[in-house]
Amino acid sequence: METIFITASDKHIEVPCLVSDPDLNVTLYSVENSIVPLEGKEITWNNKRGWSVPRNIIDRMSIIFGFFCSITSHSSAYRSNIYLLMETGRKFYELKLLPEDSPIELMRGDVLVLNCTALVEFNMGVEFKWAYPGQKVNKSSVINRKAKSVNNFQFILTLTIRNVNMNDSGFYTCSANSVDRSLARSTLIIVHKEPFISLDYKNGSAVEATVGQKSIMLSVRMSAYPGPLTHWYKNMTLITKRPEFSRFRSQDHNLEIRDVRKEDAGNYTLVLKNSAAAIEKKLQFTLIVNELPQIHEKEAAAPSNPYRWGSRQTLTCTATGYPPPQAITWQWRPWNPYTCPFFLLPTHSFQDKEKLRLTWMPFFLQTVGRIIILSANVSAMYKCSAENKVGKDERLIYFYVTKGFNIEMEPVEEPLELDSVRLKCSADNYTYNNMRWYRLDPQAMPPEDCKSLYQYAKVLGGELSFQASRNSWVLELNFTSVQLQDEGNYVCEVQNQRSGEKHCHRKYLSVKALEAPRYRHNPTNQTVNVSSSLQMECDVEGTPSPQLSWFKDNQPLFPVSGILLQDSNRMLSIQRVREEDAGLYTCTACNQRGCIHSSAIVSVIGSDDDTNVEIVILIGTGVIAIFFWVLLILIFCNVKRVNPADIKTGYLSIIMDPGEVPLEEQCEYLPYDSSQWEIPRDRLRLGKVLGHGAFGKVIEASVYGNDKKSSLGTVAVKMLKEGATASEHKALMSELKILIHIGNHLNVVNLLGACTKTNGPLMVVVEYCKYGNLSNYLRAKREFFLPYRVRE
Repeated sequence: METIFITASDKHIEVPCLVSDPDLNVTLYSVENSIVPLEGKEITWNNKRGWSVPRNIIDRMSIIFGFFCSITSHSSAYRSNIYLLMETGRKFYELKLLPEDSPIELMRGDVLVLNCTALVEFNMGVEFKWAYPGQKVNKSSVINRKAKSVNNFQFILTLTIRNVNMNDSGFYTCSANSVDRSLARSTLIIVHKEPFISLDYKNGSAVEATVGQKSIMLSVRMSAYPGPLTHWYKNMTLITKRPEFSRFRSQDHNLEIRDVRKEDAGNYTLVLKNSAAAIEKKLQFTLIVNELPQIHEKEAAAPSNPYRWGSRQTLTCTATGYPPPQAITWQWRPWNPYTCPFFLLPTHSFQDKEKLRLTWMPFFLQTVGRIIILSANVSAMYKCSAENKVGKDERLIYFYVTKGFNIEMEPVEEPLELDSVRLKCSADNYTYNNMRWYRLDPQAMPPEDCKSLYQYAKVLGGELSFQASRNSWVLELNFTSVQLQDEGNYVCEVQNQRSGEKHCHRKYLSVKALEAPRYRHNPTNQTVNVSSSLQMECDVEGTPSPQLSWFKDNQPLFPVSGILLQDSNRMLSIQRVREEDAGLYTCTACNQRGCIHSSAIVSVIGSDDDTNVEIVILIGTGVIAIFFWVLLILIFCNVKRVNPADIKTGYLSIIMDPGEVPLEEQCEYLPYDSSQWEIPRDRLRLGKVLGHGAFGKVIEASVYGNDKKSSLGTVAVKMLKEGATASEHKALMSELKILIHIGNHLNVVNLLGACTKTNGPLMVVVEYCKYGNLSNYLRAKREFFLPYRVRE
């Protein structure tokens, strides 16, 4: 028997039935059917190569093992050898090195087993080769090195190394060679000396994320053998598969948090543990979740509200976010139909035409900004902004100032008969419409609301106009010449544009009747002496108040030197009456109803010559008085005053004569030697407050040496409260100088030093009284004191 190898790519199979005589008739048979010869147009004979059978004929045959040939010569039959068909291949599909995980980690002393597997076509030959670090140095470690065929499709070469050591670490390569192709696969083998865990941060311990971020990863660099148990903790709570941790996923020792929320911020701890080797490693993370600022009033408050004219209003913006916004920024622009930019409001308090006060206060994790409008009289648009490194949020406030609606009477509140009167009903264009005037029935009681107004009132007209400066409609009711019968209640009705509700204001028009002037007291005749004073009164009443005029001997009288007209000309006064002041004095009173007149005679007794003597006496007295005043001034100017420079501070006393230097100025001349008493501020460490007074406070402090490390003891520091005035600063400085001047004493809290330089507050350093306030100490020890002395 002979074997004919065929491959999947062969299209014809040649059966080599060769004969010595080309004229012999050779017949082809299959082994399975040795009676019927194989014939067909596609099966051809070649006396040099044999039979050629197409591959498709073989594929159509259900079973075929081989062929043989037969010839007949000289009546004798001859058969050739049987040619068996056997499929073979040349394709090299794949080469695998198992296990496929790379690197492969082992402990010293373990067994290494590697399988190199070649996937090929049927009956294809493969040659394997290994290359590894210990191949030449330690060949005895190779226990089994063989190739075998499994189902004629796989060839496997197994490499086994027992009792591996550190020298066996490295790359292991398996090479497989066929006729047409060569493949190689490598893997890294790492042999460890002992169990270990190596853990470190990949991107630092502080990790920042933003609310709404798709995911955030807490990443680590980890190397360990054998693989440890991994546990993540959030704020000391183990992260498990409970619902509250549904967004947390641990992968390759890293922790992924999906759909980041505000509450995810906190401290996270990774714990890796190898219980068998008693090894544990921890790594702590701080997750900072940044949040876009959010102004909460945007959702709670309407962006536009009318605000009453002249009212006190507070606009508030409360912002949260992380990092918390450092401040609320306020901007404004005028309320007008034109587009104009916003103007920045400063962060300090200030006053302007709208009387604004701006403040902002940081609270815990939120920032509150307020604008206090002391008197609202200008409409504007305000914008508050909160910003942090994540982003910015803004809120627009449409601050519309309105007077609502009101009634004004012009030109006066209490007009007179025949005056021109205007009743103006002003209503804000933003809020009201449908304005009407009504006059109530004089016999009816004024209604409490607008619903029953029609039953008791008469509709009036009016002139409607728009005041752009006040953004208001004005319905004006004019009385050209008001009469007494026009007196009564007038009602203005308006309707709210949003709610449709009607509102009413009532105004009572009071008309005063005109009355002619009349005298309550007529001027009376008077007789006066020369150089005396004269007063005459014209007491008149009427509606409106009469206009008064004075006449002397039918000639108008005007205020001149010595003649006074007072109290709207009701009172005539003449100082130092002379002879020519005698005569007929007339008072005239007039208003719209007419004029009245009343006269009185003034008689003057004496002569003007007596007056001249009195004048000479007065002038002489004045000259003498001036002389004495000048003399006194010269005497005071020549008195020698104490020169502060002549005062010797060494002899200065608290009980210095106040005649030389006032008591309140004595302390200014006391000396202060900074080289002796000045203490550097950086040598003091302030502590708790021990007490306080009207303008100062006492703080416990520690004083340190020049090295600023060793404490020299506890002292008390006296200093001013915040916002102290200049006079209070002067008082504390005076107290310091007095303590220096007095010096040390057993019964006095003695001075140790002071901090007076301008780089900080004024501080007076004195001895520390460890038992506290003397008054409190005596009260606490009251029961231990006896009211009398015990005699031994």
